[in-house]
Amino acid sequence: MPDPAATFTNTYAQNTARFAQRTGWGSPLYLIHKDITKTLESPNSINEIIDGSETEAQYSVILDVPAGARGFIPFIVLNAVVSASTASPSEFKVTVTNSSANPLRYYFAGRVPAVPSDYTYNPYSSGMTNAVDPSTYGYWHNVGAWRLVTSAGGNDNFVAYGSADNAAATPAAYSLPVANSAGTTRTYIASLLNARVVNFGFENLAGITTYPQQGTLAFPSNDTAGYIPLCGVDKLTCYASTGASAPTVVVGANMGSGTLTSVNAGLAVRFVS
Repeated sequence: MPDPAATFTNTYAQNTARFAQRTGWGSPLYLIHKDITKTLESPNSINEIIDGSETEAQYSVILDVPAGARGFIPFIVLNAVVSASTASPSEFKVTVTNSSANPLRYYFAGRVPAVPSDYTYNPYSSGMTNAVDPSTYGYWHNVGAWRLVTSAGGNDNFVAYGSADNAAATPAAYSLPVANSAGTTRTYIASLLNARVVNFGFENLAGITTYPQQGTLAFPSNDTAGYIPLCGVDKLTCYASTGASAPTVVVGANMGSGTLTSVNAGLAVRFVS
């Protein structure tokens, strides 16, 4: 079955041409990492993810980048079960514990487009010593990374607000969930481009994002404000790594009322033209 993101080039709404929608249409939500508690220890190669040779590689999803897409919006997806429909998670957190002080990064890596051999002049085809042939796996590079702070005692990274009744909340950081009929099982999504402290957030071409726009500019220009540039890659995946040792990653929530029965988290993207 082809990757669902590949259908982004289809026409929609009474056969309106895709080109006519370029300024105002984005893709559905596509999962790109199935469980943020699963990480890959360094050193890594793209072979591990494509071949699935490491157990945790199964949680990294390789998406086709839709033709015409210029960027993507990264999201955290939180699936929570609470005690009652009136229960209120004030803020969700990801606690990262590691013997190393290295931050935990969820790298978003894209593949350099593959072209017929007549048009290549890459490290391998140009005859560079020891260069690996990219014909099977391709060459990949990072286009951004979601950075979480870690410590030996465990560091809480607050990633989304589950209630607007929160003095610390910013409007864009509040996540409005979709719930089941009982109101006790809920899915929250929140953009990773919101950050509360300088060492935590999404790293892109211009530094770490902050909300509101304070200090370092979050994006290269106003034209790309709100999403991460794809830099022309034709496939996109995400993997988590902090170094040679595996950190402990725990997803939880501070509750304003009621109790949290369980919560799990993944990462997703929306492509935009």
